[in-house]
Amino acid sequence: MKKNIIACAVSMGCLFANVPTTLAADTPTSDAIIYHVTFPYSNDQTTIDTLGLNTQYASSAIMSNIIAGVMYTHMIKKQYPELQFNEDDMTTTLLGQLLQESGLHEAIMNTDFSPNQATQAIHNPDFKKILLSAGQGGPYQINDYSKRLPDANSPGSLGLINYDAVRKTLDYTIADQDSGKQTSSLGPDALDDMYFAPMTAAFYRFNDINRMKQLASNDWYVNKEAWDTCWTNLSDPLLAEDPNALRLTDFILNVVYNAGSYSAPLQSYLNVCVKKDPAQLANMNNYNLSPQDYRDAIGSPDTTGDTYYRYPRQVSFYIDQLFGVNLEDAGLNINNQVSLLAGQFNRVFAFAVTKLSYKPNKDKEELTFVTASQADKAFKDALAQLDIKSTDSFTLSNDSDRKAIYQLLDVAIGNVEKAIGSDFNAVTDKGPIDPTSEIQIYTDAKIQGQMFLSASKAGANIVNNWMTPNTHISLPVDASIDQMKDSGVDCTAQAQSAFAKLASEADPEHPQQINVNFQNNSCMISIGDYTPDVPVPPVPEGEWDPAKIYDKPCEKVLHNGLSYHNQWYTTGEEPTPEASANWGVWRIVGKDDDICKS
Repeated sequence: MKKNIIACAVSMGCLFANVPTTLAADTPTSDAIIYHVTFPYSNDQTTIDTLGLNTQYASSAIMSNIIAGVMYTHMIKKQYPELQFNEDDMTTTLLGQLLQESGLHEAIMNTDFSPNQATQAIHNPDFKKILLSAGQGGPYQINDYSKRLPDANSPGSLGLINYDAVRKTLDYTIADQDSGKQTSSLGPDALDDMYFAPMTAAFYRFNDINRMKQLASNDWYVNKEAWDTCWTNLSDPLLAEDPNALRLTDFILNVVYNAGSYSAPLQSYLNVCVKKDPAQLANMNNYNLSPQDYRDAIGSPDTTGDTYYRYPRQVSFYIDQLFGVNLEDAGLNINNQVSLLAGQFNRVFAFAVTKLSYKPNKDKEELTFVTASQADKAFKDALAQLDIKSTDSFTLSNDSDRKAIYQLLDVAIGNVEKAIGSDFNAVTDKGPIDPTSEIQIYTDAKIQGQMFLSASKAGANIVNNWMTPNTHISLPVDASIDQMKDSGVDCTAQAQSAFAKLASEADPEHPQQINVNFQNNSCMISIGDYTPDVPVPPVPEGEWDPAKIYDKPCEKVLHNGLSYHNQWYTTGEEPTPEASANWGVWRIVGKDDDICKS
């Protein structure tokens, strides 16, 4: 998750000014989860918010997140059976994520919530609108949901939409993801749906493991050695004998999500995983340490990043409250008892699972939803298999009750998979190209200049992109190209002509694409047969990247053995000694005409 202004606004430490926070005098002692906290905790923190428990809204949110959490662990067990983890903390991490990243307090919750409606929002319309704005990731702040991870050009990279189970409800295409169209679009309403949104977070977090494994398959990845060693440690069955060490899995995956795969916090936690120092492990979930004391306790050399080092503990702190853990030593006096019926889980399970899809025919692209009868039968069969009655009650503060819930849901999910003949972790790497609905535009790998594309549909702008080398943009067939030009040459008319031709002559059996090049101040726009993207190896860190936008002066790059500084904004222009000597945008570092300091 990459923080930006809006993400900050819905995260700890910078909440909206017009969203009231819980006052210290009003801090409850039961039937509530206190969240948006810092450590060490105290009741006079002005950032805290409260989720009232034992309401229909809260119970539905808890159940839907536990169901999605079991889906998360179910897929992990199926695809990575060697991985060891704490069942409680992995299963409930999504609920903690929801509380920390947006929240469920009265000022932002959906006040029209009804437990009997299968589709409804988590949040009120105003807050939902903010969460679904372009570049955001809904209430779970999965802000890169619309992208392949770790990146679009690495073989094996997958995005959320590549998972068959969620693609039909999300209702955008793999092509929308790969072209960048979805990234610049509003988020689907489903990202804030009470029963589907937790599932999107589950699949996104599951995909984080694939993201890390793809990165670590490359020798150039800075954390390769640490990740490989850590994964070996996390796969050791003996890990389960040490409760502190068993927390490494959920902590590290939380940091991958929250801080990123190149972050200093991830390096710190990977080092803890590699060393398995008992003192560091014992302090990993310590609620009583200030930011710097905490970093010192886990052996981190970092002196910044308080937010990222808090996050895994915050998630754990909120779930401890839900489970009735005594937190008086951490400064919080609260005693919660939440009990839920198996029949209640049955209802929420059906609401969630019937929003998931699968391919009835693996050779075709068509997706179909799990039916209500399939979901209900799967759950009732699980009840019978485990000798549980729908009237049986489960108390979340009871360890054996929680284990029984997880087992019931896991068996029910497995029953659905058997009924539909498909695993929920099934993926489709590439979607079909339909030239009657979308037109593909490709930029040449050696394009010169800084071509800019603007396009609209029904009067609304849908694309504003620099056409860097190897850019792939997909436009709806009923869109319009408004401009395509370099600073000195206008190629708009040629682009519009090619677009109109493909729109009017689309042949599903022989899809074509628009090829864009620009050489020697000349537009070179042509129509050719459609060719799928070819993966491009990532550019080593620090070297010149022809596809990168260098929007700040004095970024240092290495190219063909020489170091250069850009003097102004540029993209796609190759650094060369000849251009440097003739007042080009790139200047050799240390030369008199380089305005940047070495």
